Amino acid sequence: MYEKIIGIDCRKLDQAAVMAYVTSMAQAIGVGPGNRSGLGSAVGITATDAFRFVLGVPDTWLTTERQRFAEAAFAYTFGKSMTKAHQMWSELGHWSPTNPNAHDSPATGVFDLAFVEPLGLPDRAWDDMLGMTNFIARTKRGTESESDRIRAVMGLFMFGFPDPMQFFTAKATVGRTSKPV
Repeated sequence: MYEKIIGIDCRKLDQAAVMAYVTSMAQAIGVGPGNRSGLGSAVGITATDAFRFVLGVPDTWLTTERQRFAEAAFAYTFGKSMTKAHQMWSELGHWSPTNPNAHDSPATGVFDLAFVEPLGLPDRAWDDMLGMTNFIARTKRGTESESDRIRAVMGLFMFGFPDPMQFFTAKATVGRTSKPV
């Protein structure tokens, strides 16, 4: 177990602000078709790391390069001074997503694609985060199993989401995908 978990202090940020930050980082990393940017590769940051910064990470994982990258994205997103961005870190107040359509059981619910699509990560990034292969594609087709959903809950929790059930809804959303993820 890690002695110290730190992350961006999200106590004064609403979900839209957190998503703006995640989107800014994803753009800087170069999320989308193809490979990540050279900067993301050099720093050792992937598309899912934007979530790590708001969920909290072990301080041993937070290298100087990763910390500065996260601070620059924060300063850019919120129009803050780069010299004060280092003040964004805290051992408290890490983010947890809130889904108004959340359901309490993956056994009777489905992975809520309508909730995750606006978070802006490609399918492969979600699959990597969950530690699964083609889970999002199977969910889009409606062929994911109960076991798949249970593994998704475990993967989300292990990644750092404190309440993975926020990613599940009681019924399939009409038009489950509005754009490729």
